Amino acid sequence: MKKDVVIGVLIGLGCCLWVGCASQTPAAVPQPPAVASSDPAPASDGGPEAPLYQEISNEFHESVDTIVAYSGSLEARNPPARHIRPMTAEKQKMRPIARPEDIGPKILYRQALRLYEVRNFEQSREEFRRFLDVFPAHSLSDNARYWIGECYYAQQQYGEATEAFRAVLTGFNRSNKFPDAFFKVGLCYYHLRDYKKAALYWNRLIQRYPDSHAAGLARKRLAGGLS
Repeated sequence: MKKDVVIGVLIGLGCCLWVGCASQTPAAVPQPPAVASSDPAPASDGGPEAPLYQEISNEFHESVDTIVAYSGSLEARNPPARHIRPMTAEKQKMRPIARPEDIGPKILYRQALRLYEVRNFEQSREEFRRFLDVFPAHSLSDNARYWIGECYYAQQQYGEATEAFRAVLTGFNRSNKFPDAFFKVGLCYYHLRDYKKAALYWNRLIQRYPDSHAAGLARKRLAGGLS
């Protein structure tokens, strides 16, 4: 395609050059009347313009070959860009932020827990609360409440942490987080220097869940003294 365009342009230039050369041919000088001769007329060699035309033709073809070769090298070094489809108006619009109910409870819960693991406690706490707002009756709701307490505890906000852990104990009939919540409530009271309440919760933990890992931690705390 590109080669055809180049050739077409050069042909046009060649024609213009040829016409210009022809227009510069000197005007014919009147000749005396021809004398009849019995000799045959010499074969025509194309006239005085024939050598000039041949020279122009040769230069023209050489120019075409040179330009086409150069054009090919440019294409090799700079390949044409792939066709890119323009974005539609719909695609150009910003995609709406996914709502929690569209994400799913388990994914939302894991995102909140991941924030806790990287010590982004404030954002983690907000994500767990968002989980509870959207999925209040989900089987992981007790865990979400527990981790809200852990976020407060990690920031040494022991009063808020106590309320969050107690919400686990009072808000559910059964929970796998009960032993840990009992222990953490006692630990919060310990940091608040309310040793009597700390011992109260740890003893309840040992009585209700004697075989739990949290009960073992409570025994060590009680054995080591509270003051």
